[in-house]
Amino acid sequence: MQQNYEGDVMNLIEKNGKKIMIIKYNERINPLELSQFQKDGGIGVVHASTGHENIKAGACEQLGLLQDWLDGFSTNSVAELGVFLALLSVRTNKVLTNTPKLNSFCFTRGTELKNKTVLIIGSLGRIGKELAPILESFGMIVLGYDAKLGSAFSEGMLFRDLGKADLIFICINGEKNDAFFTDKHFEVLKKKPILINLVRGRVVNQRALKDAINAGKLGFYCLDGVMSNNVGQSSNILVTGHVGANTIEARERQRKQVKDKVEEMFTQNTQNDNSL
Repeated sequence: MQQNYEGDVMNLIEKNGKKIMIIKYNERINPLELSQFQKDGGIGVVHASTGHENIKAGACEQLGLLQDWLDGFSTNSVAELGVFLALLSVRTNKVLTNTPKLNSFCFTRGTELKNKTVLIIGSLGRIGKELAPILESFGMIVLGYDAKLGSAFSEGMLFRDLGKADLIFICINGEKNDAFFTDKHFEVLKKKPILINLVRGRVVNQRALKDAINAGKLGFYCLDGVMSNNVGQSSNILVTGHVGANTIEARERQRKQVKDKVEEMFTQNTQNDNSL
């Protein structure tokens, strides 16, 4: 079996002339590249993440390629980063510098998390479920919202709880909720809360975010992702650049899951060939 490595994850694996492609979270494969891969002996694709944006929906199926994703390998790491960002936000002030990618902070008189109200948007997802008990252990009042329960969670309830929140976590699906958090959500904020986005930058409308920061509606904004340049530099914004999964333990789980998925895919392909 031939193995090529790129970064922390295997990029291409070949066995008996058949190939499986490993795609990292920030890689994009267009239909022509995917078609050429299939012609060169490709049998399947393993996404080294939980995201579904790397390949156009249905493209693998059209070419008869197997396809699989990892199962929450980074949940613990992302949730812990969220807790760190919460603690950082209530105890420090960000210092603006001439190098926006380097963050400096000064400790100041802050506040405790105990008895503060936190709203988790996406409370039934992997990250939301992991966060809730950790925050409760700090003595926080934890509220949850998740559209998965349909009418059990109305938008009116979300607006009500946004007005109660001292701290808000966004943990929803980052691929299907572009500009989910926008003007109408910022308008109902009453306590100048901290907003922590653990998924994708585009989940929060960038123009609305800039307006809310300038209007003093938001105390602080943290994003573990990539920020639009249109928002500009601010002492009220911290961008960590998608580092939530970047721990030793998460990367080890990632490598193990990739290895297992690849082995399963080769086995499935052999079984399919034998059944013909």
